[in-house]
Amino acid sequence: MNEKEYEGLLFGEISAMTQANRLGPALETLFINQEWHPRVINASDYPLPAVMPLFSLRKMLKLNYITKTQAQMLCAVRKYNALLFDLLLKRLLRADDLGLQDMVFSSRRVFEKRSPS
Repeated sequence: MNEKEYEGLLFGEISAMTQANRLGPALETLFINQEWHPRVINASDYPLPAVMPLFSLRKMLKLNYITKTQAQMLCAVRKYNALLFDLLLKRLLRADDLGLQDMVFSSRRVFEKRSPS
């Protein structure tokens, strides 16, 4: 992601970044490297967001990625709509006041046909 010659050619997606086994250094690396965000898009590994053991709101609370109020709301939403839970969770996540930029959730920019240079 740091190599400029791959801009416009190499993209990442965040479908699995909120799974319990990726919390900590992997997710925080994405938060810290805000310059990567134009090359990152939101995706979902549905139906995995509905598989309770793969996501740990307790661990996210412990890591201060979300607040207690947010965890309660996410828990309630998850019971009814796993895709909405997935999107809300990714929008709310923070580490040291860094989160995912809005552009990560605007995937159209990546898939629009680009005019030849």
